[in-house]
Amino acid sequence: MSPLVSIFDITLIVDSICQSLTLYDIQACMRVSRHWSSAFKPRVWRTVKLPSIVSLTQEKISTILENKHWIRSLAVDVSHIEQVSGLSLTTLRGLVLYNENFERTGDGDSVQVDAVIALIDSNGSLWSLEVDLNWYHYQSRNLSPALMFAIGRHPSLTKLTWHVPNDHISPAFINCLLYVCHKSI
Repeated sequence: MSPLVSIFDITLIVDSICQSLTLYDIQACMRVSRHWSSAFKPRVWRTVKLPSIVSLTQEKISTILENKHWIRSLAVDVSHIEQVSGLSLTTLRGLVLYNENFERTGDGDSVQVDAVIALIDSNGSLWSLEVDLNWYHYQSRNLSPALMFAIGRHPSLTKLTWHVPNDHISPAFINCLLYVCHKSI
């Protein structure tokens, strides 16, 4: 007897199916059977977004840790960067650092530069980085140069999107960013 092979054992077919499904539909497919659950689980965890309205409880952190090897793209609000950087995520291909109130100056702590650098440096295959922080987070002038050095050390990084608040932009910032991008190429 030969072992039965399911169409869902072929990764390309599952990927094609998932492209036309919503996250809700994929989660429903996971509830069909154990086999479907294991086939569709990587697609549910491929992209994770952690907005500021989500509180990272110990239960949520445990769930992320259990599934961290599936996560390829992470969008994280500035309020969670420090917690997320300690989770040892190493399989990211895309990373978005953002603040939901981009246009407003905010109250609160500035971005923990070491946490951002650790998150970038621990992902050797990172190819896309987006920085979308508000004016307040640029008050710490350490953020821009530190991120630029991290970008320069990252040979796999091929896409960089950096939204800069209007009053932060300067020719020196632009020249430094272009120089670092050019050196990393």
